[in-house]
Amino acid sequence: MLGQALRNAARQAAPMARSGVRNMSINDVKLKDLPAHLQQVAADPATKKAADSMMYNYYKTYVKTGSAQPVYHVIAMMLACGYCIDYTFHLRHEANYKYH
Repeated sequence: MLGQALRNAARQAAPMARSGVRNMSINDVKLKDLPAHLQQVAADPATKKAADSMMYNYYKTYVKTGSAQPVYHVIAMMLACGYCIDYTFHLRHEANYKYH
């Protein structure tokens, strides 16, 4: 019941989600049409406004206050990216392990 109420509130609060480009779900898009769909979503003014708002809120919350959190965020992102890169090499090694 609460979940349905939250969904209804989200639908009423976000009319941009039902207009224009956003009337399609990502599940409705075929793989060959995905790049064109993502390009349309990225060009949507609501998407740009949301990204700008997110960046402004991050700046206001962490950077402007002089917090050390952005340093920790950069370190965490570097660790995550490094792990992903290392994991691909690990998988490549595992695929060739039978030939050693």
